[in-house]
Amino acid sequence: MRIWKWALAVSGCLMLVVSSAGPVAATSNFAGVYHTPKVLLLDQALTAYVQFTDTSKIKSVMMHFCKLKPGLICYMPIDMTSAGSGWYKGTTGTMKSYSIAAGSVGGFNVTVTYTDSTSDEIPHVPNEFSNMTVENPVTGSYYFPVPIVDKLPTSNVLSVYNVPNKIDYEKSIVAYVKLNDYSKVKDLTLKLCQLEPTYKCYFPGIGMSSVSSGLYKASTNTMKSYGITGAGKGGYNITLNYTDGTSDTIPHVPNEFSNMTVVDAQGTSFFAFTIENPPSAPKSWLPAPGVVPLLISMAVAAVVVAFLLSRRRKNA
Repeated sequence: MRIWKWALAVSGCLMLVVSSAGPVAATSNFAGVYHTPKVLLLDQALTAYVQFTDTSKIKSVMMHFCKLKPGLICYMPIDMTSAGSGWYKGTTGTMKSYSIAAGSVGGFNVTVTYTDSTSDEIPHVPNEFSNMTVENPVTGSYYFPVPIVDKLPTSNVLSVYNVPNKIDYEKSIVAYVKLNDYSKVKDLTLKLCQLEPTYKCYFPGIGMSSVSSGLYKASTNTMKSYGITGAGKGGYNITLNYTDGTSDTIPHVPNEFSNMTVVDAQGTSFFAFTIENPPSAPKSWLPAPGVVPLLISMAVAAVVVAFLLSRRRKNA
């Protein structure tokens, strides 16, 4: 891969300036930003997503990926392409392809250029995206940071599963988590979301209760009670809060549970499950309740008419 590097030393201080021609846009058109995975392994690439309120006047969207620590090195800008619904995405090479070592911190920013020659770049200061943090490695340069590691920390979660894997929207789902060491676990919380056809999460989270030593479970309400009344996809993640103030949220990326399907929705990973329409009621060959009295009345009337006609014939 062809790599474009900048490293400028000025009085012992590195400075990188990424700029675009033209004045800065008056107001921000950025509506969202996230990246996956949240922590990069050496053989992984980073995919960043940005969403715009209005895409009609966008000329180009560029992603600038850099190694922020130790030492600032930036690479060839990446053209971000439309992913639908106002979203644009761009993907880097693997960290190995950039010769980035484990323990480093990567980062990216995004520049949009409009047809009127104005432009805008995120992150802004102050940062308007609560799901993202911002680093300022050198004066005038801001990035969304991403840790780079050679392996993920060992998880305290031994297993996770839910029953059933497919539900209709009139039913609920039950999730189970088995922990290796639960002695320092303060609480566990399940976050439920609808992933498809629309993305929506439901609050507050659902507290998981202890079933036996190290086994916890949580039951949702029916999908219909959350306003889900059609087929689609649901998902949940689970946060473990420890007594020392630390926390961990599963699923991780990469997913360590082969029995579970993991999907990414707007920068957050979820264990996914299928939501189906309820089975159709079997067709009944019986008449509707209101029709039965009418049929009885008609039968009685027919009998009376037949009786009267027979009597007239006899008297004739």
